[in-house]
Amino acid sequence: MSKQAVNTIGDAKSQAEWKYVRAFQDFVGELFRLNTLYLSIADKYVQDTNVTTSEWRVIASMQFGDSKTVPQVARFVGISRQAVRLTVQKLKSKGFVRLDANPDHRRSPLVSLTPAGRELMSSLTDIQIQLTHLFTDGLQLDIASIDELTRQLGTLREQAEGVEEK
Repeated sequence: MSKQAVNTIGDAKSQAEWKYVRAFQDFVGELFRLNTLYLSIADKYVQDTNVTTSEWRVIASMQFGDSKTVPQVARFVGISRQAVRLTVQKLKSKGFVRLDANPDHRRSPLVSLTPAGRELMSSLTDIQIQLTHLFTDGLQLDIASIDELTRQLGTLREQAEGVEEK
């Protein structure tokens, strides 16, 4: 094989790789921008509820009545245990969550919603519905499409978690 042919193959490979890298970086950039927009708009929607979007995320992790430890909430929400611990303390001072003894771990109490927290979650659910329609109306997305996007993003997240552990 001639040197010119090898360079052309190498160039083609690097061009294809660069297109792949660029496409992935564009995708990640869109995710960042979407997240920023979503949180910014959500902040406006929750300003009358006496919670921040960070507090909302912690409350939402318990919306189905399950008590969780701080580490469980942190994994669910995707933020640090320390950030969750601080947020839980704020929510507790506002009367939205309580800390209960954990029979499985003495030093890791269970966080659960109070009646006021469940009432707040009902209001936040209404906001979730509004935000969902605000972001998806006119996009022709059905549940199967959203489920597929969620599955693929979950796979990417799992891949990233594996990289982080290496």
